[in-house]
Amino acid sequence: MATIDPGIFAKQCLTKAVNFEIFAHYLIGVAQLRSGISDDAQGDLIGPFRLNQAEWDQNRQNEDFGVNYDSTDITGWRAQCSVFALMTRQTQDRLKGQLNRNPSPVELYMAQWPTANAPTLSADLQTAFDSTAAALTQAAADLQRVTDPASTVIKDPARPGPAAAGDDDIIAIAAASPFAKFRWDDRGVAPIGYIKGMALAFATALRKLNASEPAAKEMAKPNTGDDVHDVFAFYDDVFRHQGMSNGTDVGEVDRLRHLFTLLIGLGMRESSGKFCTGRDGGADNKDGETAEAGLFQVSFNACRASSLLKMLFEQFSTNPSGFKETFQEGVACKAADLKNWGTGPGVEFQRLTKDSPLFAAEFAAVALRNVRKQWGPIDRKEAQVVPECDGMLLEVQHAVNAPAIG
Repeated sequence: MATIDPGIFAKQCLTKAVNFEIFAHYLIGVAQLRSGISDDAQGDLIGPFRLNQAEWDQNRQNEDFGVNYDSTDITGWRAQCSVFALMTRQTQDRLKGQLNRNPSPVELYMAQWPTANAPTLSADLQTAFDSTAAALTQAAADLQRVTDPASTVIKDPARPGPAAAGDDDIIAIAAASPFAKFRWDDRGVAPIGYIKGMALAFATALRKLNASEPAAKEMAKPNTGDDVHDVFAFYDDVFRHQGMSNGTDVGEVDRLRHLFTLLIGLGMRESSGKFCTGRDGGADNKDGETAEAGLFQVSFNACRASSLLKMLFEQFSTNPSGFKETFQEGVACKAADLKNWGTGPGVEFQRLTKDSPLFAAEFAAVALRNVRKQWGPIDRKEAQVVPECDGMLLEVQHAVNAPAIG
């Protein structure tokens, strides 16, 4: 038996659990139960998770999560951690849709291996969890993830996981984050309503991504390499300097989070985080097509860049909800800002961007992927990408995508 060092294996499981938004204790516990955490083979069952070749080949490639292994990589235990984490995430998502709640570890395991010995499974899993708890706790401490939901130790395999966070939980995360006091270049500290509101906007976009809504999928698509239109390509050096990749080597949720990290920086540059900001008085864009408005100073003519932008405009025109009451905190709107310029649908567009900050955020996020030259601060790379912002959004991400077990 080729036993793997439990400490090293626990760190690998924890890293993958964070990436795939599942619990590391489930990963390491399953490996303990099925193989004793060894990378040998038992018949046609291979590696620490005892996967067969058919299971491996069915799951070894996934563009959204950046999983890309060859058929022969099944014998590598680190590769198995990635693939089994993907399998667990996919099963978790399917069960959440069926149960309308997060599944328990027992339910998750039975969905992955329906022929398991159900009468003893809960006790068997508990034994495996108990025997790996210390290794996981040490790994979390070593990696400084002691407060990460993925590092939580499982204490009852039959208990369903926690429910996803609501809006009040998201607001609390933003308010308590050190990032709320970050001082932006030439702008100072953002209005607290902007930080809370953008946390809600990201949470909403993440839920829409989980539901595979087209606009959210567009926001989270990999870097296209088109630096004329796509901000991920144009800002690639800035993102990479901060350790943020936006290619196929990371998952959709990471790319969405990175986009909102930049979007929050853009909003501070364009409006100082004031949702009701109107047309720049120093500019000469007074017609309905080109008059800019809102947090991100976008104009109606940006709709030409993508049919998804026009779709968002139509959707929010019908249902203009958008966390305005949250964005208002700490902001005083001037009468001049509330004026809408020109004629035609562009007038309604200006009103909507100020009345529904969520619309402004989603519209700008899609536009950044298709018409990034809309913004001078982007062209001059003045919009900041702040790691502390990414950290706050990661907390929101973990709250929205509550792991399957707890």
